[in-house]
Amino acid sequence: MDAARVTVTDNGGATASASQTVTASPPANLPPVARLTVTPSSGTAPLAVRADASASSDPDGTIASYRFDFGDGTVVGPQSGATATHTYAAGNWTARVTVTDDRGATASASQTVTVSTPNQPPVASLTALPSSGFSPLPAVASAVGSSDPDGSIVSYRFDFGDGTVVGPQSLPTAAHVYGAGTWVVRLTVTDNGGATGTASATVTVSGLLGPLGSAEPVAGSSPDAVAEAGPALIDRVIPNPVRSEALLAFATTRAGALSVQVFDAGGRRVRTLMDEAQAAPAPYVVRIDGRDERGVPLRGGIYWYRIRSAEGPRVGRFVITR
Repeated sequence: MDAARVTVTDNGGATASASQTVTASPPANLPPVARLTVTPSSGTAPLAVRADASASSDPDGTIASYRFDFGDGTVVGPQSGATATHTYAAGNWTARVTVTDDRGATASASQTVTVSTPNQPPVASLTALPSSGFSPLPAVASAVGSSDPDGSIVSYRFDFGDGTVVGPQSLPTAAHVYGAGTWVVRLTVTDNGGATGTASATVTVSGLLGPLGSAEPVAGSSPDAVAEAGPALIDRVIPNPVRSEALLAFATTRAGALSVQVFDAGGRRVRTLMDEAQAAPAPYVVRIDGRDERGVPLRGGIYWYRIRSAEGPRVGRFVITR
């Protein structure tokens, strides 16, 4: 604070004075400039980020404190440090910094952070049908019950446990013919985010039991073919898979009606191989020529035979390959 004084003198030499006080205020405080960088600004939860306000400045002084509000209820500061760290959950968040200079002026800056939900792995589901039977056993592995909670399944891989692997492929099923043994088929499914899920199923395959005794062929079977098939204690198709022709060997223990029919995988009857109103108890061998009732060759795939006798119905499977 200063005083200004004036003295005046007239032509006769007399003087007079006057004064006024002058108060000079300091320059007005300029606000700081806030700058904020959050890295990374996007990612998958949980997302660890670093908020950096070190590029902030004050044109006529210094920045005294930094306050970080991460927008999800977490606040760091006020503090002297220009950085802070935080871990975000999934969501869209706005991080904000407020800087205060050495004379109390403030400024703010903000940045948006986008955090996505992590990819959830698919859920693998596997069934193997049949799960047991006699060698050679055609089986179908199905993964149609598999699912993905947040996307879609893009590939299926079937490891049948005996050295045979099918896929990766887009189809959820695969077929295989097992020999005797206990096998574990394993499924691996992969979703559109690259995550995987696995499942397994056990298939038990028994070998043929003992020799068969004598067999009586029906029309179309040669003695040599019957000898190759041998007498059976259980039903079997020889050979299986069937390329052109095969023999179905079985035996009955009670007299009565006897029929043998073939069905496709959809349950449609495609051929009647035998239909007797009265048949004696005996071993039988029936020729399978791989054709339907009209003589048209059957397509490759899994087929079922059904034997109806006085003992009741029996069902088995065989594969035709083309």
